Amino acid sequence: MAKAKQLRNEERTIAGLSVEETKAVEAKWLEKMKPVLVAAARERRAIAQADLKALDTLPDGTGVALDDVLNFLLSPEGAPLQALLYRAVTPDNAISPFGFSDAPDPPPYNTPPKDTFEAHLRDARVKDDAGLGSHTMLRAAVKGFADATGKNGRLDENKVNKAGPMASALYTHIAEKTAGGAKNMVPGQKLVGLDKDVITRVGRGIDAAPIRARMKGFDAVVADLLGGTQPLKGMKVVAIQHVLPTFSGVLDALEAAGVDRRDMRIIGKSYSTVDEMYAWMLGQGYDVHESSFGGDAANVEATLNAVAKDTLTELFADVDPKTSTERFLLADDGGKLLHCLHTHFPEYAHLCSGFEQTARGIQVLDKMVEDGQPVLCPVVNMARSDLKARSEIPLIGENIVFDSLAYLDELGVPHPQTATVLGFGPVGEEAARALAARGIDVVVYDPNPATQDKARAKGYRVADRDAALGAADLVVGCTGRGALDVTEEHHKLKNGAVLVNGASGNHELGTQHFGQKGRWLLEMAFEPDRFQLRQGAASALFQGRKIALGSGDLGSASMHRVLKDKKTQSEVLVLRSGHVVNLGKDLPPEFIQVTRALVFASIVQSATEGGAGIVDVDAGIQAMIEGHVNDDLLRLGLSMSDPSFETLPSWTLG
Repeated sequence: MAKAKQLRNEERTIAGLSVEETKAVEAKWLEKMKPVLVAAARERRAIAQADLKALDTLPDGTGVALDDVLNFLLSPEGAPLQALLYRAVTPDNAISPFGFSDAPDPPPYNTPPKDTFEAHLRDARVKDDAGLGSHTMLRAAVKGFADATGKNGRLDENKVNKAGPMASALYTHIAEKTAGGAKNMVPGQKLVGLDKDVITRVGRGIDAAPIRARMKGFDAVVADLLGGTQPLKGMKVVAIQHVLPTFSGVLDALEAAGVDRRDMRIIGKSYSTVDEMYAWMLGQGYDVHESSFGGDAANVEATLNAVAKDTLTELFADVDPKTSTERFLLADDGGKLLHCLHTHFPEYAHLCSGFEQTARGIQVLDKMVEDGQPVLCPVVNMARSDLKARSEIPLIGENIVFDSLAYLDELGVPHPQTATVLGFGPVGEEAARALAARGIDVVVYDPNPATQDKARAKGYRVADRDAALGAADLVVGCTGRGALDVTEEHHKLKNGAVLVNGASGNHELGTQHFGQKGRWLLEMAFEPDRFQLRQGAASALFQGRKIALGSGDLGSASMHRVLKDKKTQSEVLVLRSGHVVNLGKDLPPEFIQVTRALVFASIVQSATEGGAGIVDVDAGIQAMIEGHVNDDLLRLGLSMSDPSFETLPSWTLG
């Protein structure tokens, strides 16, 4: 134990300095950079507010939503326009724009563009001369159309026509093709490369109300908790959360409780952020940090720690901890905000309250206490609440299987006949239940003999590790501590197997380093047949058929991976490049409302707690939440203990 602690301390030092000297250097640097960080944060917020004000002065548009334009251009149907748009603004071109026979010929390349739309495309063409960028021309077209967008996120057709024949012809084509409703078939990263003001306009055309309306149990909880009062009035909130569509309910509840929208700072986890929700929040005027989207989880921990420190630096900049009566609320996921508060800003802790919703975050706080730093503010322990344990685990198991099969459907890969579950803890057991409910033969591996007996008693086949790895079409890792390393154990897997991370971190399948510096040679050794990366979109052969792997950065959560062993010719498909499979989408609002209600209840309780330290969620509040949500589910013929998502309408935005 002492040796492990020594190693941890050594890792925290800078250039051989002691831990104390390192802390002094960091503190000095922070103090020096503080004015710069504060000024940058406030400038970012001011620009966002100015963009919103400018947008609000415009009339509504009556045409296609800018979000639908973006969805179409990034869909398989819109992808061919990429090459055509390149050709339309290329020197010595001899085609009509986009290949439409009724469109006028473009002017010679060396003449000035006639309108801003063509100028957007030319500028993008010059900056990406090789044509290797991620949907470069398509995103340039979206930027051009943004100039003709009204305050409701829909295009003004008169403005589009005034932009010139190129914009008019392209818009007419998209309007015809999206008449039945457009969907983006490539998950994730659709906003990368767009300016924040463009994303804001995209968000204005997204409607979260239909999903929000399906959380009736949550609304009943909020009404009971508040009773017409505003217990959070005047408080400033910083939240690290998964930016998912149903989070809109928590935002509504915070405002009902008295929090001003301008006093909320939201930090999303990039690997789980739904792009449409990020855009919607910007469009509604919420302050969402730009690190919240992008899909790449490789450096998410370091990024969240840095952003947490910068955000609290700006938040406390003009606050005198000795005289201030301001109140701050930290809504944490993973212990980042609360650990940062106690490590870098302990003098402000008495002005704060908070809650933690993950077991990992509570472990961070427990370790902090073990190391001699007591918790200096009230922290509600949602992570270990009885209701969370009873309700979330069945949902996670169903969600892992539902999302895995949905991804396979999108890719055109057949559903598995057999599945191996690695780790038969609470999540593994529920994943096995969800698989078996769909008629899939389940094999279980767990090193614990007692757990093996439990799996047998549930009717599952139990095998040793190597046999379990080689037996299945689908392998689901649910250990939470690393189930396998796909590059080291590729030869143990069945040819054509699909690998799924059903744990809480991105290290479950040994893919946490995919796409990072130093892994190139190793990954090249497993390069699949006919792997292609064009305009940011990847594809490869898997079991003899070409599949679209997604778009974004290699190793990101928005892209799947195929690995092929050159010696054995065996192939495996790794969903979401090994990132958590069930955090690329939200859960159905009817089910996830129990978690949203616990989050809001924990926030309200933390603000009213008197003493410092970690406290449990009030048992009476848990019972009230469970009652309201169960009443809503019973009305719909659903069950929290045996959830099924298959009969519910879609819960995606856009």
